[in-house]
Formats: sequence, structure tokens, C-alpha cells
Amino acid sequence: MKLEHVTINDMLRSYLKSNFANRNTLVIWPLSFCDSEAEVETIEQDLFEFGYLPPKSYFRNGFWIIEMPTHTACEIINRHSKGTLAIRCYCGDERLHENM
Repeated sequence: MKLEHVTINDMLRSYLKSNFANRNTLVIWPLSFCDSEAEVETIEQDLFEFGYLPPKSYFRNGFWIIEMPTHTACEIINRHSKGTLAIRCYCGDERLHENM
């Protein structure tokens, strides 16, 4: 029997490495299942402002992974330094910036 411990961060980084190699992404995910509607709406407004709003049905329990330039991702992250959503900027699987 083989037993391994894999964290959510490990799975996310592996996914990004496989599917977004050498591309910049903004990754958003809930830290708790009690995210406020207002916080999600604020993030959606910022994404809309920058032209990156995903469809309404897209936000479920899980991650948003949105390809965008690093400077845009960092600006969105800096606007949301507190809250119940973790927001990070990656290039491939390398974390460049986060709101935590």
C-alpha cells in the first residue's frame, strides 16, 4: 500500500505547471465556505473593470484560474489584501505575489 500526503497547494501547483506553463495567472479560491456575497461581488467588479470577468456560473467551490498579465493580477491582489478569499499570482507553478 502506498500512502502520500498531498496538499491543495501541491495539487494547484501541479495543475498550473501542466496547464499554464510559462503563462501568468491570477488564482482565487475561498479560504472558508462562508464567503460573503459582497466580497465576491467586489472581486467580480474588479475583474470586469480589467476585462476578465468569468461567467456567472463559474464561481463554485474551487478555484478561479484566470490568465492575465502579472501587473494586472498584482493590482487586483493589492486591492484585496484582507478577506476570506485567497488571491495569488503565478507564472506557471511559481508564486509571484499573494494577498495573505
